[in-house]
Amino acid sequence: MSFPSESTPPTVGRYEIRREIGRGMMGVVYEAFDPALGRAIALKVIHLAFPVTPEESAAFEQRFLTEARIAGRLSHPGIVVVHDAGRDADTGTLFIAMEYLEGRTLSQSSPEPPLDWREVFRVGGRLAEALHHAHAGGVIHRDIKPANIMVLASGDPKIMDFGIAKVETARMKLTATGQSFGTPLYMSPEQALGQEVDPRTDLFSLGAILYWLVTGRLAFGAESMMAIIGKVLHKDPPPPSTLRPEVPGDADYVIARALAKAPADRYPSGGTMAEDIADVLAGHSPRHRADWSGARAPVMALNVPAGSTPAPLEPPPAEAKTSSTARSSSPARPERTATLHDRRPRPPRRVPRSLAAVVGVIVLLGIAGLLLVARRSRTTASPPSPSAEAEAGVSPSASPSSGLAGLLSALQGEKPAQLAIDLEHPLRSVTLRIWVDGELAKEERVAGRITKKVIGLTLRKGVSHDLIEVKPGRHDIQVQVAWDDGERTQRISGTFKPESTRRLDVTLGRVLKDLTLEWR
Repeated sequence: MSFPSESTPPTVGRYEIRREIGRGMMGVVYEAFDPALGRAIALKVIHLAFPVTPEESAAFEQRFLTEARIAGRLSHPGIVVVHDAGRDADTGTLFIAMEYLEGRTLSQSSPEPPLDWREVFRVGGRLAEALHHAHAGGVIHRDIKPANIMVLASGDPKIMDFGIAKVETARMKLTATGQSFGTPLYMSPEQALGQEVDPRTDLFSLGAILYWLVTGRLAFGAESMMAIIGKVLHKDPPPPSTLRPEVPGDADYVIARALAKAPADRYPSGGTMAEDIADVLAGHSPRHRADWSGARAPVMALNVPAGSTPAPLEPPPAEAKTSSTARSSSPARPERTATLHDRRPRPPRRVPRSLAAVVGVIVLLGIAGLLLVARRSRTTASPPSPSAEAEAGVSPSASPSSGLAGLLSALQGEKPAQLAIDLEHPLRSVTLRIWVDGELAKEERVAGRITKKVIGLTLRKGVSHDLIEVKPGRHDIQVQVAWDDGERTQRISGTFKPESTRRLDVTLGRVLKDLTLEWR
């Protein structure tokens, strides 16, 4: 976040700007004050910091206004409220005024997954109800992910950012044919393939979030976009109860149904999913389980527009965490007999030949990569990353300090861990500052070198790699990147094990100078 500077307007419309909250590719969000009603609001404005044609500018503005109209007609406790939308009379700046939320997104907050499955289902049930309301209004979100879910101090969740929502009307399609918005880690199979989507695509994304929160592992985690999409299309994650025995089989069923590959095998609506979640929380058999015959593998054709290239992978931070929420239970339902059902076997899957060929090529490339890594590992050994541990099947509840190992650790004293900082920036020179738990641990100047000159435009790239020794345990990391006329600061938390190294990617964006932190 940053406070008003020379580039921050004092007012937009009638709203007084207080500070910048965040930036995206098409918008900047400010905390602002509405003097007419005497309340704080979140103000989202279009801020195109890169050259565009008049046609492109009109498209951005149309999408922006469409977002306002979509969100403005939704009224539900689980969806962010839109108060106003318009254009600044003096500057022509477009804006949306929304309720100001005191909370943190699922991708920012703590504690980190895995969490108590009951608390996860409580939040999941409310999100399913909110999606049901949006879908009933003809709106599909299309980008349900941890970063778009805010958890308030009360523990109540709210869905944000209908910026890429698709309105179900006969006269308008917000997204172009074959264009896939969304985050691959939480994207439905049909969306990943560029096919038509319906409300059940949002329920798939919600199922992927619930799986992550309950198990502490991504349902479709992998090292590349193609590998992630391959898992989304063809591989089911292991049932949560196999990773956390305290999770009941009925909870497995709810998540498995939401994550079914074929839309017809998922919940038909957010309302039915919310009802099954309420039943599981009350200790009853899910009322809609009897009408489900198990998931099947759909036959899908890849729809890739000619000349298109895959979108960049946008995973959430590996250290992504959920918000601490109030420990409350749902109102008790009348007692009834609970009938437990065994998980039904799924029929064999048939994979289209074209997709099988693609998967075959990916497998061959993966084998070649493994051979190369094996050759390098003979001379260089590095600690496994958190994602690698997850892929290897490490249980989220496993602890290196248990049993005899814990006794030896206590006797010998815990050895320090390391924080590896990998910075990349596009400027002539920046100053990097790192604070660990409020204490300055690193400050250095990082120059950028020229990588390309295009029609008078000079492109630069600066990189640095630093190691900071930290004590084992959880730490708050604050990163600041400053240059001649600006600075960006972000925070992230992480847990460090003795003698381990955690890598943090620090990236300053080329266009909007947005600072992102991601565990790797």
